[in-house]
Amino acid sequence: MNVFSRVSLFVSIVCCSSLSVWAQQTVSVNVKADVKPISPLIYGANNPTSLATAVRWGGNRTSAYNWENNYSNAGADYNHISDRYFTIGASNSSTPALPILNMVNTANSRKQYTLVTLQAAGYVARDDNGEVLSSEKAPSNRWDSVAFRKNAEYSLSPNLTDGYVYIDEMIHYLNTNLGSKGNGGIDAFAIDNEPALWGTTHPRIRPIAISHNEVFYKTTELGKVIKELSPSAEVYGPMFYGWWDAKNFAGLGYPLNKGYAWYVDFYLDSLRKVETALNKRILDVVAFHWYPEAKGNVTLKRIVDLGQNNAPTEEELVAPDMVQARLQAPRSLWDESYIEYGNITTSESLQYIKRIQNSINQYYPGTKLAFTEFKYDAEFHFSGGLALADVLGIFGREGVYMASKWDPINDDFGGAAYKLYVNYNNQGGTFGNTSVQASTNDNAVLSTFASTDEQGNLHIIVINKTDSQKSTDFDVSHGYYSQGEVYGFDQSDKAIKQFASISSITNNEFSYTVPAYSALHMVLFAKPQVTIVQAKVTEANASEIILECSNSIQIANAINAISEFSVVNHEQSSFAITSVEVHSVNSIKLTLDNPLNATDSILTVSYSGISVTDNELLPIAEMSVLVHNELLLAPLFVRSAEVLPDGKCVALMFSKQLDSQAEQSSGLSLFVDGVSAQTDSVQLYSNGYGLYIYPTQRIIQNNIVTIENTTGVLQALDSKVASYFNIQAVNNGPNLSVVVDSAVIENNFRIKVYVDKLLEPIDLSNAGFVLYEDGVPVEFSISYNNKILTIVTANPMFNEYAYTLSYSDKGVLQTLYGGYMDSFNGYVLTNNLPSTPDYIAIPSKIEAENYAYHSSSTVFEDCTDVGGGKHLGFVSNGNIFGYHISVAQAANYTLTLRHASQSQKGAVSIWVDGQKIAYLFMPLTASWNTWKNSSVVIPLETGNHTIEIKVITAGFNLNYLSIDEGENPSIGTLQTAQVHTDGTKLMLVYDRQFAIMPDNQELTVLVDSKQVQVTDITYVGTDSTRLFVLLDTVVYKDAVVSLTYGQTSARTTENGLFESETSKSIVNKSTVIPSYFEAISNKGIFMSNPLQTNIVYTLPISESSLYSIYTMSATPVMTGTGMQPEVIFDQAGVFILEVITDGQKYMQIVVVK
Repeated sequence: MNVFSRVSLFVSIVCCSSLSVWAQQTVSVNVKADVKPISPLIYGANNPTSLATAVRWGGNRTSAYNWENNYSNAGADYNHISDRYFTIGASNSSTPALPILNMVNTANSRKQYTLVTLQAAGYVARDDNGEVLSSEKAPSNRWDSVAFRKNAEYSLSPNLTDGYVYIDEMIHYLNTNLGSKGNGGIDAFAIDNEPALWGTTHPRIRPIAISHNEVFYKTTELGKVIKELSPSAEVYGPMFYGWWDAKNFAGLGYPLNKGYAWYVDFYLDSLRKVETALNKRILDVVAFHWYPEAKGNVTLKRIVDLGQNNAPTEEELVAPDMVQARLQAPRSLWDESYIEYGNITTSESLQYIKRIQNSINQYYPGTKLAFTEFKYDAEFHFSGGLALADVLGIFGREGVYMASKWDPINDDFGGAAYKLYVNYNNQGGTFGNTSVQASTNDNAVLSTFASTDEQGNLHIIVINKTDSQKSTDFDVSHGYYSQGEVYGFDQSDKAIKQFASISSITNNEFSYTVPAYSALHMVLFAKPQVTIVQAKVTEANASEIILECSNSIQIANAINAISEFSVVNHEQSSFAITSVEVHSVNSIKLTLDNPLNATDSILTVSYSGISVTDNELLPIAEMSVLVHNELLLAPLFVRSAEVLPDGKCVALMFSKQLDSQAEQSSGLSLFVDGVSAQTDSVQLYSNGYGLYIYPTQRIIQNNIVTIENTTGVLQALDSKVASYFNIQAVNNGPNLSVVVDSAVIENNFRIKVYVDKLLEPIDLSNAGFVLYEDGVPVEFSISYNNKILTIVTANPMFNEYAYTLSYSDKGVLQTLYGGYMDSFNGYVLTNNLPSTPDYIAIPSKIEAENYAYHSSSTVFEDCTDVGGGKHLGFVSNGNIFGYHISVAQAANYTLTLRHASQSQKGAVSIWVDGQKIAYLFMPLTASWNTWKNSSVVIPLETGNHTIEIKVITAGFNLNYLSIDEGENPSIGTLQTAQVHTDGTKLMLVYDRQFAIMPDNQELTVLVDSKQVQVTDITYVGTDSTRLFVLLDTVVYKDAVVSLTYGQTSARTTENGLFESETSKSIVNKSTVIPSYFEAISNKGIFMSNPLQTNIVYTLPISESSLYSIYTMSATPVMTGTGMQPEVIFDQAGVFILEVITDGQKYMQIVVVK
């Protein structure tokens, strides 16, 4: 009975769906309807990822996290184990709040919003000693108590033995180490996690369920702490775990006589009353977790796997009924026509987001909505990706403030859904930031969302939830677009790719075929529209308003145009328009039914319509502009004042055009936070309607800025004056400026400049920095990483000089939070370089660590070489070591480096007075404690010189260098020699690199005492310490091979000789068996008899001969003599038949199957 009912239900759904398969689909977009901002925070995650726009640090583990020692407890999720889960593998795991610091710093570098969970359940892990038994439940010595307030002085080194952790001290610690919100600090705090489940998830902390009083007490008290210490940080609560929690909150219910529809109403209303009592909002964001309760109607399993009983298998997750349920499940968030099959209800639509928003609007307006955990599962399958793309679109359209997916954002269909919105073209392209109306004729078939971006382009997301492609008609109203690009993914590939473009949009309509099971992001490019740039009334006619446009215009219908314009004053009183006509090529004249007078000084003209167009009949842009009243009797006054975004300019807009002398006004004063601020200059707008004031110091966004005109007289072109005014500017300035904390010379070539804020990653080569050595600019390069500017000088710096750094603000160096670096001069660098040693007379031995300067991060280590002392360890590629020497007599000298290396060959270049003069190879020495000399000849002139050793290839330690008279470069020595397995060449390995290889005839090779010819000598690959010596014959296995050579023409890279060799025995690794091949048949011998165990075969030998049969690895199988002998093969395989006749050997392949 049950089987038939399930099947009939499944069939009915398929049949209903099939009706839509053949229907033409439509998508309608209205650019001017349902216009609302899309929060950028809805594309968040609970795991670090560069794709996310927001990151939450939360989950069950965080309820029992101890910020002082970084211990946490897994609760019922994993055997109640206390451990170092959050700091596994961290070298600095004792740093308080380390996982939070790491998360926030990483998020800051990616410009991500941060939400951090604070502990409110009552206890946190005291140790990492594993499982907490039921007999050790709190309070016990396995737990520390949580207190919201310390009521004592905060410490940055919290007491680990007092049995308490203090949340206010935690917030203070985080603020101190990270900064305030907007300046590196945490953006929001969550009041713990899923409190309704504490008794289930953390029974060792609190086996008793939470009460109403505890919910509101802890929310209020912890919220007050957050608002006191981080006033601008947002507070999230309570993290409802799902529908049943939002409905009844763990069975607590809600007052039934207050008109509440569910617990959410009671929760919001109660916190509104808290705000009224405290005169302070405690809760900013009401947060929910959403794991859909929808089920497959055949599998009868929930579409998400939460690790609980009766969870679906991976195969069940993508069963046909589960795929359909998952693709339709997002509709439960909003669609009043959709009734979900699942655990919640089967009689009415859920409309989860709309229910929540109704509760907010009724009981606590202004509260934001977040889904801090959600998932639709099966992201390895296209259905998971399509459902997720649908949900992200819904979050944006329905006004969700923040959302963070629970499972990681991986390189799968789920990751493709995120990319569809935040990086659809792999070049940072994002869905627009303003949602507009979009609808489809069948929500079961297609989902669609639309937005506009700052350039006016229209973005349309369309998701096909069926197994057939959909021919779809798109109709766009109130927008003008030329063509479009399409990106997305479908069931065949998780990668975002570009689909066929939209080449033509006619009358704002186009058609497109949406592939089966696909999600597309269409970008329609806005046509450039003419704009109104200025409006004014002149003395010539007080009944006319002249509108200047950005380009030429025409009026298609003057009658209709009248109703498309409006003119209102500051009291929103309208002025009747009697006519609209072209005034000039790029201006429009509006005629009013009554003339304006001098008191009509604050007017706005607006346009919305299609009757005024450019020359291509494209309507001008819809917009509003202020009208300048130029009547003689109209006053001159300041209309507005604003600080521009870079903080380097204050813009004043006036009601009339100013006289050019306004730039010279002596009475114009600028005040920042009530203190008079100096200005560099005042400049007139290009159109004359305003002034730019340039302060000496940058204004930041929290400054209060006022402009006052007292003694000076500002005059309009018509001689109207504005003698006195005082106006506060709208401050659009940048965030706090970045400040240099310290600057230290790290070594002779490198300076580290530490700044207090994260910077935008930009090219700093022309940012405005100048480095001085005793007042003289020096050449350098500069780079940035994680609050550190690294300056590398072209020439070494020394202890004996003074170094200063200056910066000229070009508006280039900007923080991630919108601040700039202000100009500074003569910042003195901390110079802790050692005194430069005196010049050393040569010949001499110089300890490697006695350099005059260096560019390296080497360390001095105890040396095991003869004489002990120290050596340089951890030498790296690019290191430079400079030594000052004094030469009494010009000559060629031998420079020797004493080095040790265990696994890597090294190489350096030798420079004298800035000129490269030699290369020195340093071979392996077998261990770090085995020391060897490598030498090269260098020419030196009389006088003082600087020798630099520049590391090309590291991997060695350096003990000393010596410079001696004479020419004694290192000599090369043969280390190993062997015959290659193919028998055609020798491989010789030397301890030094070849600059010149020996000639062929200089080598004598004997094989079984017979000389063979050398045909060529090459390097083994690119390794010039290894040679292939090619021979004119094959060396067979077991042959005896030797090598002899005397003084050859070969030279090392140091121009040294190679030691001679006499009868050097060569290891023979040839695998070639000696033979001559003569085919008995062109294709060899093939035998097969599947019915017999053994195969008897008569060998095709025409006369009595010696024969042998070998395996392919040269193992003998049988031997014998005779003419056409019979042999028995008792195993399958490939064999070699060898026949010896008249002193000659013949071979044939035998294949036995």
